[in-house]
Amino acid sequence: MTDKVEQCFAYVRRMWNDNYSDPLTTRASTGPQLWNVAASVGYKTSSDAVAKSIACYTDSSGVGHAAWVIKNNGDGTMDISESNWAGTGPTNRTVPIGDRYGSILLGFVYP
Repeated sequence: MTDKVEQCFAYVRRMWNDNYSDPLTTRASTGPQLWNVAASVGYKTSSDAVAKSIACYTDSSGVGHAAWVIKNNGDGTMDISESNWAGTGPTNRTVPIGDRYGSILLGFVYP
């Protein structure tokens, strides 16, 4: 990983492309945009946290947030990797599955 502060969506796009041979091809640039087009461009969507998926969040600004899911811990939490949450570079942490810090979880996108 890099210490560079990337926007959250650029970071999850890079994580996706590092993990899958089929690059993330949607023209989305935010978590809500990805969620809105994912199924129509052939990606799976779920309300279940799935390892190696993108968690898509929305908020009152419409920009929302996107995070890379490392794993579902099976206890209502998930391990994620994200960038530019509060101005930080890539950060790994355990968070509740669901709404966080005023952002509403839309769901998870995976191939």
